[in-house]
Amino acid sequence: MLALISPDRYYRNSFEEAIAEFEALNGEGDGGLTPDKLVDSADFIQFLKNLNNDAVLNARHQYWWCDTSEQVYIARVTLTLRDEWDQLEIFIRPGRRGQGHFTRIMAATLPVVEGLGADVSRLDILVPDDDRASQEELARWSR
Repeated sequence: MLALISPDRYYRNSFEEAIAEFEALNGEGDGGLTPDKLVDSADFIQFLKNLNNDAVLNARHQYWWCDTSEQVYIARVTLTLRDEWDQLEIFIRPGRRGQGHFTRIMAATLPVVEGLGADVSRLDILVPDDDRASQEELARWSR
């Protein structure tokens, strides 16, 4: 079952595989996070704690799009609420692109965005430049 979830330690192996995919694609990992920064379980738990602290300090809400039946991490979804505008970032792991996840993520995320009080009409949606499938879907979605 595909679902939008809070970052969870049970997805560590799949998350690390996704980070390695990003690193192989662009040399940076996802958002600068590389596998060598998550050497053991303690590193990963600290990473999750930092996500929670960032959410509190910066009005940033982090979600993961996952296949919960297989415990597979598919994408990072970050919503940042600001006075001027709200921003939604969707980073689908390279091995899962072009499979319709962008559309499903948007359908699952928009009610959450509205529930947090964000104005969907002011939502700035970002996807990586190297994710052609999501770029194309975003162009259709924005019309």
